[in-house]
Amino acid sequence: MIVYNEPFLKENETLVCWGDSLTSDRNSYVGFLAERLRSKNITVINAGRKGDKTPLALMRLESVLFKKEFDALSIFLGVNDAIIGRGRWADEPFIAPETYRDNLIWMISHIRTFLGDKKISIVIPYSPFEADAYDEFGDCIRPYAQMARDVAAKMRCRIVPLDIRYEEFRSKKGPKSQQILTVDGVHPTAELGEFTAEVMLESWKME
Repeated sequence: MIVYNEPFLKENETLVCWGDSLTSDRNSYVGFLAERLRSKNITVINAGRKGDKTPLALMRLESVLFKKEFDALSIFLGVNDAIIGRGRWADEPFIAPETYRDNLIWMISHIRTFLGDKKISIVIPYSPFEADAYDEFGDCIRPYAQMARDVAAKMRCRIVPLDIRYEEFRSKKGPKSQQILTVDGVHPTAELGEFTAEVMLESWKME
């Protein structure tokens, strides 16, 4: 495992947060990151899109990400990859963990090929499901989390172990049959958004 001793971000840099609705939603971690990093004059851009999965995120790289000026990128994808083809989305194409892994590798490779050696961090996807959503999807994200770890090591990206930290945090709140840290069984409350930002900043040595 690579150990980074330097902060992920420097003063006056720009960070892009690339992800799905866990990034784009009102209560997401992005607003908390922006607030905490404002004192260092670090600009935070929310490039999350509701429903995004790695195949779609890979397809929109050129039209969205390649048109932005930035110094660092945080990738937080995997929850939608894991649930597609299951439960209420059983009719949609299944994205295997190996496909998720390969898509992340392609994403990072394209960025480095066309945009240079940008600083990249991977947030390991956690299982946000509570109440009925937990009954429906359970812990299906675990193999995707492992793939994200493998990619971070292979591609030399900074890692944010959100899955581990979240499980520790969630275990103190009560059973997952109770809706506590989400507004609908999936999407975060402000408390969870702030917790996510704290884990990211801590992992990036920005605290």
